[in-house]
Amino acid sequence: MFDLRRNWLILTCKALTWALLAVTVFNIASFAQSTDTAINRSFSAEAETNMYQLVDRLADPEDFYEFRQSRTNLEQLGAFYDELNEADEFDLLSVFDQPVPVRDFRGNETFDAGYGTEGSVGGPYTDEVGRRVQDVKAVQLNQKAFDFYRLAVSEGTPPDWGDVDYSDGAVPVLLGSSYAGVYEVGDVIDGNFYTLPMRMQVTGILEEEASLYYQGEMNFYLDHHLLIPYPPSAEQFAAQDQVFYGILYFAMVNADIAVPRGLSTDQVLGELAEASDHSGFEHYAVANLPDYLLQFSLVKSIIQDNLALVQGIGVLLCLGVLVASGFANAQLLRRRQAKALAFWRLGYSRGAIRRMLLLTALVQYAAATAGTAVGLSLLPQASPAGLWSAAGVLVLLVSVDAAHESHLLRRLIDHTSGRMDT
Repeated sequence: MFDLRRNWLILTCKALTWALLAVTVFNIASFAQSTDTAINRSFSAEAETNMYQLVDRLADPEDFYEFRQSRTNLEQLGAFYDELNEADEFDLLSVFDQPVPVRDFRGNETFDAGYGTEGSVGGPYTDEVGRRVQDVKAVQLNQKAFDFYRLAVSEGTPPDWGDVDYSDGAVPVLLGSSYAGVYEVGDVIDGNFYTLPMRMQVTGILEEEASLYYQGEMNFYLDHHLLIPYPPSAEQFAAQDQVFYGILYFAMVNADIAVPRGLSTDQVLGELAEASDHSGFEHYAVANLPDYLLQFSLVKSIIQDNLALVQGIGVLLCLGVLVASGFANAQLLRRRQAKALAFWRLGYSRGAIRRMLLLTALVQYAAATAGTAVGLSLLPQASPAGLWSAAGVLVLLVSVDAAHESHLLRRLIDHTSGRMDT
């Protein structure tokens, strides 16, 4: 108690400094974990990829309509998609943002197709057959896009892409993370997909902040979207569904092509020309998107540079705190010298004096741990990596400080013993 009363200011400063360092390390580790996750999710595959945009050349509404009136034309278009989708040289990333009318929708306006856009929120309305529906955000994509952008579910399972078939009016779907609590895995949603009534069974819910690259937007977030998988191939379709498949095939073909950086533009064009010759579909154009790779490279570089800077600062802070703790221990040694001499004269052994003075150190260690716990409880994030890092820093500080204080106390007692002997 005497030692605590005499040295409380130094001990309090040490405990607070340690707690602040542990909280800082927690934030650094949390930042490192989040950036690693972002890099692994968004940059690992894409950074080694050049991107091309594939579009159809039937921009005129009349040409587009006339083309879809021929079943032969649509079969050629479907065969063209299949040729590209099965190519080994590159990945055809078919993604299309198309709202879907949903019957008796349970969600709020944040899921509305117009929410957060330049348009207005449409809200529920009555369709032509008298049903109460609402247009909700929806994205359609193929399996290669799902895999390329490393999309994953937090609940349920991804759809079985090989079994996706619209012919029976049913399709498995995924929901963005914001749908948690609105719909559950196993629920069936009644919707209308490109004029075709569709029963959409929820197989899973995406992880939070799932995103992909779409039409120049590097992170197109899917939290409020309904994901409808494209079928594995554009096969034969019934005559009564020609309108539906006429729209669907064009949405599937207007896609991005992810090409390994070693594959030249001429080689890409050659593969497309070969697919066109085999299928008979010629109404396409290709646009290169060099800004895609540039944006990803710059953002990745910024993240990694900042991460290295922050980690370097953390290491310097740890070293600074260790040095400051060493000076504090030296000051405590000077202030405890007279007391140690008095105990030695009273007949206390070296071990007894060392244990007595180390009890004060245990108090400051407990105070530093309590201060760290309070600081972490006030932070909004909870990171397992951050918690382990903060705990590791405290263990390191305690180990080094205890060894240093024990060494100083041993020197003090030896010095005191020498003085007594003389």
